Amino acid sequence: PFIFFIGLCGNILILLVMGKKRMRGTSASVYLMWMAAADLCVLIFGMIPEWLEQGDFLVVKKIHPIVCKLEKFAFYTSADTAIWVLCIFSVDRFIAVCFPFEKKDHCLPSRSKFFALTALVVAVIKNFHVFWTRGAEYYVTADNSTVLRSNCGRPTPEYKYFELFVRPWIAFTVVNALPFGVIIICNSF
Repeated sequence: PFIFFIGLCGNILILLVMGKKRMRGTSASVYLMWMAAADLCVLIFGMIPEWLEQGDFLVVKKIHPIVCKLEKFAFYTSADTAIWVLCIFSVDRFIAVCFPFEKKDHCLPSRSKFFALTALVVAVIKNFHVFWTRGAEYYVTADNSTVLRSNCGRPTPEYKYFELFVRPWIAFTVVNALPFGVIIICNSF
C-alpha cells in the first residue's frame, strides 16, 4: 500500500506540474509525463488486481478470458512503455550533457513525443500475443468430459510452451538486459 499510494500521488503530481504551460516546452517534461502516465497504469493494472486477489475479494483474471487478456496486456504494455521511455530519456540526457551543441537539434519536445509514442507502439506490438496466448484453459477428466481449469491459462500446449519457455527470455532481453545496458552506458557518460 505504501508503494501504491506514494506512486499514485507522485505520478499525479508529475502530471500536474509537467502539464503546466511553462513546463511543457522541454523534452524532459514530455518524457516525465509519459513515464508518469505509464507508471500510473502499472500501479492500476498491476497492484489493484493483485490486492483484490490476495484479499480474497475478487480474482479479476477469473472473471472472463477477455478480462484476463486485457489485464495482462495493459499491465505488460504499460510496464514496457515506462521502461523504454526511461531509456529514451537517458539517451536524451546523454546527448544534452555530452553534446550540448547538438541538444537544440535533437532534444526537442516534438521528437520526444514521437519517441515516446514509438515506445508505446513497440510495447503494444511486443505484447499483442497475449490476446491469443492467454485465455480459457481446459482439461479432460477421466470420464472424457472437458472442465475449465482457468480463464487465464494457456489455451494450447504450444502457447503454454511459449509462455513458460520463450516469453521469459524475450522479456529478460527486451525489458531487463537491454534497458539496463542503455541506462548504465548513458548515465556513465
